[in-house]
Amino acid sequence: TGRIEQAVIVKHHFQLTPRREGELKVPAPKLVVGGETLVGRPLTLTVRGAERQDLVILELGTDRERLYRQQPFSLRLDCYVRALPAPYEDRDPLSVQGEGSEPRMNIPWVDLPPGLESVEGRQWLERYFDRSGNGFTINQDPQRSFGIFSMNVPTFRPPPQRTRRAGLDGTTRDYWHYAMVRAFTPVKAGIYTFGAVSLKGQFCTSVREAVDRFGRERLQLEGTDIYAVSNPVVVTVLEPPAEGRPPSYTGGVGSFRVWATAAPQKLRVGDPLTVTIHVEGERGLGDVGPLRLADQAEIAARFRVYEDAPTGEIKGTRKTFVHSMRPLSAEVTEVPPIALSFFDPEAEIYRTVRTDPVPLEVVVAEKLDPGAVVMGRTAAGTTDLTERREGLFASVTDVGSLGNERVRPVLWFGLLGGLLGLYVVLALVAGFVRRRYSDPVLVRRRAAFPRATQRLRQARRLAEPAGVLEGVHAAFREAVGAVRNVPAEGLTAHDVAALARDLGDEALGDRIQTLLERCEAARFGAAAPAADQARAVAEEARLLLDALARLQRHAGRGHGRRLGLLLAGAALALGTAGRGVAAQDAEVARLFLRAAEREERAQSAEDYLAAAALYREILERDGYRNGALLYNLGNAYCRAGQLGRAIAAYREARRYRPGDDYLDANLRQALARRVDQFPEPGRSLVDHILFWTHTVPYPLQFRLLLGAGLLAFLLALLRLFRPGMRGTRATLGAAVALTLLLGAGAALSAYRYEAITNGVLVQPETAVLKAPRGEPAYDKPLHEGTEFIVAETRESGAGGGWYRIRFAGDREGWIPAEAAVTY
Repeated sequence: TGRIEQAVIVKHHFQLTPRREGELKVPAPKLVVGGETLVGRPLTLTVRGAERQDLVILELGTDRERLYRQQPFSLRLDCYVRALPAPYEDRDPLSVQGEGSEPRMNIPWVDLPPGLESVEGRQWLERYFDRSGNGFTINQDPQRSFGIFSMNVPTFRPPPQRTRRAGLDGTTRDYWHYAMVRAFTPVKAGIYTFGAVSLKGQFCTSVREAVDRFGRERLQLEGTDIYAVSNPVVVTVLEPPAEGRPPSYTGGVGSFRVWATAAPQKLRVGDPLTVTIHVEGERGLGDVGPLRLADQAEIAARFRVYEDAPTGEIKGTRKTFVHSMRPLSAEVTEVPPIALSFFDPEAEIYRTVRTDPVPLEVVVAEKLDPGAVVMGRTAAGTTDLTERREGLFASVTDVGSLGNERVRPVLWFGLLGGLLGLYVVLALVAGFVRRRYSDPVLVRRRAAFPRATQRLRQARRLAEPAGVLEGVHAAFREAVGAVRNVPAEGLTAHDVAALARDLGDEALGDRIQTLLERCEAARFGAAAPAADQARAVAEEARLLLDALARLQRHAGRGHGRRLGLLLAGAALALGTAGRGVAAQDAEVARLFLRAAEREERAQSAEDYLAAAALYREILERDGYRNGALLYNLGNAYCRAGQLGRAIAAYREARRYRPGDDYLDANLRQALARRVDQFPEPGRSLVDHILFWTHTVPYPLQFRLLLGAGLLAFLLALLRLFRPGMRGTRATLGAAVALTLLLGAGAALSAYRYEAITNGVLVQPETAVLKAPRGEPAYDKPLHEGTEFIVAETRESGAGGGWYRIRFAGDREGWIPAEAAVTY
């Protein structure tokens, strides 16, 4: 018997740089496996110093040796290679080395040094990549990949230029010049040393005559090994000077623009005011800290400022700070200019910019009891707002704001599909009607009884009794022949009476058959009937013919009744869907008032949590959602110190109350208090196209969709039944396009709110793991208030569940379910 053993080989690559010449020993590597120490072999290296030569010259320089933080600078590496001897002086010296013998260049600062930033990152090398395989290798590592490069060991060759320069002996010679430039931006002050660049390889020095294996004479290049080293470069990065630093300086270095907005702009003395300061700059936004508005004299004289040190939010080239303050008197007419200072590194001076004043309308506040209610206005309409402290806008207390605003997208899209199906049915009916009016058989059937009545009227005016009876018989034959679509001449009394019997009236059929048989007997009998008898037969025939016509019309109206029931059902469904969400429930109103009263009288975090519990009791009812309730819930959690739960409630409330200034202001304050500040993702192209999905309330989007669909439905019916009406085609096209756009927006909102599960961390610190109960995926834990998207949910029995979350763009990991709330 044999045994199969599997060996696993693991290679570790290290790059060493010798610091002196001579023989150097690399110690033997050691590895401890299962308590046993494995020792490898040491290496002995002979290190040669850089030789004096002018065949290859390396020079490293910078455009700035002394600069300030956030002031860009560039490193420039110039490589000069002497031109090839004649007759090859026009060939690039880096194109004659064979594959595998390319010169090897070592650049110590390929990887970004700490404290520096670079727009291109490591990809700055890509613009020098040479696809032909000529040039030199950089920091050669066979296992290293350079992104788009397909080779294991890529070569680089900057665009060369021919130049002349002096060599070691002072003689001017031809050289090929290769230049590489890399830009840096320092984010920290300090001294940065960029190590010398070295180049080692074989370069051509002469040409000799040689004979190839076929006996032909040819020229052959001869080279020598060259080791060239550049000079190192030292760059000193300074902090802005302390001398002359203004009080409004917050750390910014560069050039910035600043402006401010305020909401609301109509308020009373003591009402909370949210001032948003926008700082815009090309770089250095991360160093710009929040302003201390209380230190600015004009602000402090007019407002009470809440200094909660907002961390700011960066989006693109803009950083936003949200401050809370309250006007001290009705004499305040504006938010005065706010000063922001920054250091201009080019001019080496501090500059100060100011916002434009923001006009305000402040009125004197009424004197109220502590439990009084103060009126305010939000984007959702006029609501009662309870005055509060802590810089938050107050909660809604108006019971009229209640109502279930939950959206059931399947129902709404089902109603829209019902309109489409109804139109298809009506189009089929219209086609059937048109065919009926154009079909000779149907035209004959429709005119059967009117023509029979006219024939009977003509027969009654005849003087001869035989002619009257013949007319009566002919009128019934023509009517039944037209209805049956058969020749009228061959019908008997029994055939005519069969129509009434088929329609369900046996007695009428018997009476018609008896009457027609009397007519036939009189017509073909020996004795002629009297005139009085003929008039009596004609009168009875008129009554029977009217009864037969009514019976026929009643049978034809069955389809119409069914269509009417369908239309009535659709109208009832649309009416029910259009009503809805405003119905008040007495129990919900009672709980809401209790929660608002408890929040109004709250004095501690426990009191606010008790109010939040009452709001949650309403929201936990089957399918109940309301923007005002969620807004109040966020306020209660925020005042109780539950930052994560407050953010989740505010975020969900924005679905039903977008554009509510008070809600947005409170949400910004909550977001500014988070420890972890990740940049929010930008909007996609679809979001920009369907822009109204972020500004129109979620339920209203579906009402608008159904309204547009109903308008398109009515216009389509108008065009269906009145095709010649002018202007209906363009109007119908516009209505259909509007319906499709609103439908796409509603579908996007339904996907965003129904298919995607969002979450917020609620614990002070939460470690993100590589797997449930696994090792940490990141060095630092996440903190309360961090938002994420739930990518996967996993149940784990009594131990609780787990969420695989995606946060800060593309970062992922696992967290315990109890560490977060989802919505």
